[in-house]
Amino acid sequence: MPIFAGEILTANKLELYLAKPVIQLRRRTNQSIPNNTITAIQWNEQVLIDTMFYSHSTGTNPDRIVPLLPGRYWVEFTVHYAANATGDRRAYVGVNGSALAPVHRSINLSNAASTTRMGRIVECDGSSTTITALTLQSSGSSLDVVGASGIADTFQSFFSMHYIGPSF
Repeated sequence: MPIFAGEILTANKLELYLAKPVIQLRRRTNQSIPNNTITAIQWNEQVLIDTMFYSHSTGTNPDRIVPLLPGRYWVEFTVHYAANATGDRRAYVGVNGSALAPVHRSINLSNAASTTRMGRIVECDGSSTTITALTLQSSGSSLDVVGASGIADTFQSFFSMHYIGPSF
């Protein structure tokens, strides 16, 4: 949303140009992730949300964030897996249901909990673009993404988006 020469800058437009809206979600309970299947994390708690700029529901499509302001966003998430010594863990940013490259991949070499993270810039249209945090694990069977009951818990799975600015 660039400002053009001759454009009338109202208070509402100025607020949109200067706003740096953010959303942060997290898992409060464990979520089972099937073996070798890209799966969207279901975010069941809104830690912080600027509702004028983002749409998210913990009841309907809790895997999705819909940014309501067109532009560029920084998307970042961390997935905390239960202990398992087999296979790898992957993290992808999803846009409109498709996993984008690159992927973050970690190999689990010991029977310990593991974390995988991903971050990237995405462009959103401000009305229909959906953003998801996707993960895949190859432990040989289902494996839990660990939820956290309290905000101060050490190991948490979380998902956040930050508005960077307009697309040019």
